[in-house]
Amino acid sequence: GGLNTWVSIAVAVPCSAAATFYNKWLLHDVPYPILATLGQLFVLTVSTQVARHTTGLFTAGDGAPRMTWGRFIFRTAPISILLATQMIMSNFALGRLPVTLFRMLASTQLVWFTLGMILFGFEPNARSSAVHFVASAFALVLICISTARNSQASGVMEQLCSSALFSLQVLLSATNMTEERALEGNNGLTTPLSMPAAVCHAAPGALIIVFLIWICSEAGTTDWDQVYEVGLPAVFFNGFLCFASMLCDSVVQASAPLPLISIANAASDSVVVLGGTLVLHEKIGWGSVVGLVAAWATSLLYRRAREDTDPQAHSPAWQRRDWVSQDRVSSMVVT
Repeated sequence: GGLNTWVSIAVAVPCSAAATFYNKWLLHDVPYPILATLGQLFVLTVSTQVARHTTGLFTAGDGAPRMTWGRFIFRTAPISILLATQMIMSNFALGRLPVTLFRMLASTQLVWFTLGMILFGFEPNARSSAVHFVASAFALVLICISTARNSQASGVMEQLCSSALFSLQVLLSATNMTEERALEGNNGLTTPLSMPAAVCHAAPGALIIVFLIWICSEAGTTDWDQVYEVGLPAVFFNGFLCFASMLCDSVVQASAPLPLISIANAASDSVVVLGGTLVLHEKIGWGSVVGLVAAWATSLLYRRAREDTDPQAHSPAWQRRDWVSQDRVSSMVVT
């Protein structure tokens, strides 16, 4: 109901902000982004697997995901590679950038999502999506230009790569990682898994990938005295916050209409930006503020446009096909 939606948003906003600030603090005291990613993925893997086998949290309807070896290699492995790379890039960026700029760049995620939707042919109204893409790109360029003097170019590029990889991960999850259900009178129905369910399948492979990367790169140069001073529980707690943030965001995605999701995302961004400005004393210019507001407005208008073209978009996600239209998913799963 409506009350549950607002409660979900009230929990998700501070949880997302807390995960960002804690990760920033951890990367400052333990400057090993790959180790931080390894801790996050370890907790994500354990948490999602426990939840999957003890609850129906990651199972839509009355069915259960079928995961054969062939399905894992050709459908899940690419998502695992994207998940591992995206999280590593994100942690490298957060370690180099002010938390305010990190979050402002993340707010322009729509640039990459609309671009992917157009290139993959998922959007029924490509002209409208192109307009939203241009508006989001304008917001991104404005943020980058206004913060160019106070940011590392490498950190900005890492965050942009992370956003692009995340969008690709979402699009591939919506098409490759489907759950097959045999419902009464509708055998063979396929529906996209939620993002936590996709992570549930992709996290073990991503954990192995990041572990191998860590062995080849950071393991030999890690100052373990510095790590032990902060404490390994602090590293794993970062993973717990990551899991909690993902879960809370997914509850909002599943229970709220599309425009309300944009408002919730803007509220979360506002908490991080205000916290970074007032508590961490990070400086932001008016150009960045204008770009951030433009990104929020574009996201809201994009989701409103989705509502106008898809009557089901007025409903929460469990009553609609959230990422890609169901008829497109079925045809692509067959191919």
